[in-house]
Amino acid sequence: MNMSEDMSTDVLDKDFKYKELLISEKKFLVGVCKKDDVRRVLLTNTSEFYEDNLSKDDILKRCEELNPVLIDPKFEDVEDIIDDFLANIPKYTVSLTIEKIQLKNKIDDGWFRFELDLKRCSPEYFMDNFMDNFYFAFSELQHRYNCLLDIIKKKDQEIAEYKAEGVELLRKSVITEPFRENVFQNKLRNRRSGDKLNLFLDTLNFYDSVKSLRKEDTKQEVTAVNTESCNDEVSSEQTASNNQAPKRLFSSDDLRCAVAPKSQKTAQSSKRKNSKFAYL
Repeated sequence: MNMSEDMSTDVLDKDFKYKELLISEKKFLVGVCKKDDVRRVLLTNTSEFYEDNLSKDDILKRCEELNPVLIDPKFEDVEDIIDDFLANIPKYTVSLTIEKIQLKNKIDDGWFRFELDLKRCSPEYFMDNFMDNFYFAFSELQHRYNCLLDIIKKKDQEIAEYKAEGVELLRKSVITEPFRENVFQNKLRNRRSGDKLNLFLDTLNFYDSVKSLRKEDTKQEVTAVNTESCNDEVSSEQTASNNQAPKRLFSSDDLRCAVAPKSQKTAQSSKRKNSKFAYL
């Protein structure tokens, strides 16, 4: 079976990619991913979640039921067509409800049909796939927020020291007012729309950008635990095999401080230094 020339080149990714759908004049997001040869479709308005998980056998059976003209099709014959359908659901949708989305596209000289049968997700699914990610994203944002506040306050202190030493800026355009946290908290508000679906996507987008940090944290925790375990074993072996006090490798004269003493500051010498579609 040959696909039509205008078929999209979008591919499915292991992470959900979302597009907007209108169902009964209400905005929904439909997300698709492919993991372990299973295509997962998720429909949500952030209050309710519906899903359809499609194995290769599910896809082939559904294709045969909806396209009786197909003669003994193999999964390889329809894989690219189905992936294109799923990557571009709004484009190919001809009928949709919360429970069923019907898709259709002209392939060669005939119409190819496919359907998504959606079932409501359990609360556990939402917790495992979204809330845990949201908590991590919020924690990371809060950490960066506090770090930035600390950096800004220290920069103000540094600038004050420069001024006290008589340093003046040549470019007046870069001079800033001293940072005041009450202004930052009360006046610099987010003026963007409070649309829940947009906020939902923004959070998922941010999580995607920082989730590698989460994996790195997990690796470091495992490494730290293994290191502590090894150190405990080595310490136990040394204690058992050595009854005498260990020899000193260095005399007190050999020990040196790695940090040079702080010099007196002067005004003259001071220097400071996909699928290919994106999130909505």
